[in-house]
Amino acid sequence: MIIWYSGAIITGSIFGICFYYIFRRIVPHGFTGRYMARLGQNIHGLLRGDVGLFWKFYRNIIGASFHYAGSQLLGVMLGLSPIIIVMMAAGPWLHSRWNSGAPVAVIPAKAGKVIASIDNRSAEQSAQPPRTGPTAVVDRTYNLVLKEGYQQPLDDPLANYVVCSNDSILCSVLQTFAFRKISVDPSCLVDDDILIIRAQHGDRNPFWPYLSDPEFLFFLSFFLISMVLMLRKKKVIASEGAADYDISLVDYIFTWIATRCAGAMCALGNLESRMMAGRLAEFEVKKPIFITGLARAGTTILLETLTTADNVATHRYRDFPFIMTPIFWNRFVSLFAAQQDSVERPHKDRIKITRESPDAFEEPIWQHFFPFLHDPEALHKLDSDVTNTAFEKFYIEHIKKILLIRKGSRYLSKANYNLTRIAYISSIFPDARYLIPIRHPLLHVESLVRQHRIFKDYATQNPQVTEYLKSVGHYEFGPQRRPVCLTREGGRRIVSAWEKGDDHLGYAIQWAEIYRFVAHLQAERTDLAGRMLVIRYEDFCSDPRKEIQRILKFSELNKLDSASNAVQNIRPPSRPIDLSESQIEVCWKTVEDVARIYGYTNNPAETNVSCITSLLTKSIPRISVA
Repeated sequence: MIIWYSGAIITGSIFGICFYYIFRRIVPHGFTGRYMARLGQNIHGLLRGDVGLFWKFYRNIIGASFHYAGSQLLGVMLGLSPIIIVMMAAGPWLHSRWNSGAPVAVIPAKAGKVIASIDNRSAEQSAQPPRTGPTAVVDRTYNLVLKEGYQQPLDDPLANYVVCSNDSILCSVLQTFAFRKISVDPSCLVDDDILIIRAQHGDRNPFWPYLSDPEFLFFLSFFLISMVLMLRKKKVIASEGAADYDISLVDYIFTWIATRCAGAMCALGNLESRMMAGRLAEFEVKKPIFITGLARAGTTILLETLTTADNVATHRYRDFPFIMTPIFWNRFVSLFAAQQDSVERPHKDRIKITRESPDAFEEPIWQHFFPFLHDPEALHKLDSDVTNTAFEKFYIEHIKKILLIRKGSRYLSKANYNLTRIAYISSIFPDARYLIPIRHPLLHVESLVRQHRIFKDYATQNPQVTEYLKSVGHYEFGPQRRPVCLTREGGRRIVSAWEKGDDHLGYAIQWAEIYRFVAHLQAERTDLAGRMLVIRYEDFCSDPRKEIQRILKFSELNKLDSASNAVQNIRPPSRPIDLSESQIEVCWKTVEDVARIYGYTNNPAETNVSCITSLLTKSIPRISVA
């Protein structure tokens, strides 16, 4: 028995591996993602596009769906072909070997019995059927005896039989699995419409008598191996030795559902708020802290450092993708919680993460309530005169849920795009604090260009990456890249530079637009200036302990021991600047007027720490950075 069981498991596993590799030749990784993306684009065009293009979008949807379904069907058929071929060739021999010597049973037993006839002497079948080989008995016949005295000879006692009174679906299915059909009058059957006749070995699997134990183990191992391979994470290696960007099929499906069904998720979030109203009423959003600024300025390391402060609550990786229902989702995730080793994030910037690591996950909420916020043709700035009652109610309740889940009293957020919404957020939370990291423009531009290339490589090798980043709300780099439009002219200049392939110039314009906006906001809004703290990346890396103390004091946070120890992990980047002289000249010319406000020169190594205050004072008197 052990040999048969082991052989079934090994053989099933081998065929499972074969199925996977054949199927993936027809349906490669990312195939579903590309289909969903194309389907979504055409549905969007169908609903909102020109009436004259209706049939074009309709044909695209039909064509894409037929191609998707056909490819899947072809992949399954070709993947199963080795099993079919081998089973047709070797199946009968294996079946006879397995059944040889085993008693023949009628299932259910009360419905009938098998009678063996030897030399015209009949006896109820309790002996074993003839063995194959030289010792086989050739003068023994077998008859099936049913109700009403019905008898039917069995041509081959080693075969499997299905006895039925009509062509039911189950009867037809069993015939495809090599069961021989015996048709009888319904009066010959007791209660059941189908009887099974086959050799019995004391089989215990849940699909007996349709499958014997070796057959069950074969199909189970085939299914498990093929599914494990199908659902495993696809590793994508990007250039410059970037880390793997892993998106499992389950993660992608959940993310797709959360994004495409954002309206339903919002409704569930409101239901969650009503159900938890009593608990949420215990919390008040006081002095929330918003880390915001252009990506690659140190926002993540600042977030990770402040997360260790006392009573701070923030979003974590585990909150995604069902951001709008954080309580329900966290309870579900907790059922499957397991220890996880930290890994370097895909940015390849020495920051290691787990599902418990903090990060920016507000953006899906903003995208749902303000759909234009990432439209390259629209302005993205939200002023204090903006009103969106539904969003404000949802946002406040959402923050309270994060405080409840994390058992904190101060909400800490990292969201790069919130910089364009400081005035609006302040109308909701008049006591909010804003931490705005800034970095030398030349090094900043270089870092952004490098990340853009890394994420373009990811997306080239796995198209799911692009849709995944859109769902998270990351448009800073990668194929889905879009500018932050604070002025129409600035937005057009950024897009124009990128379209011409000049990534450095486009990001330089973006840098100048962003931090010019910060400077003017501090100068023009005296009510906000005192609640905005500009943090230079260079100062934070060179003297992290001093900067952390300054930030904690400004934010009115109490420091834990773990927060003070965080400085040990903060070090300046070791990568040398990799810009040509012409790139430096063009980029510096673009950012110079804004860069000098913050104490930067065209040589990153000569950044003057002491001159920042005087320069700020001369240029824009009301800016406060201390």
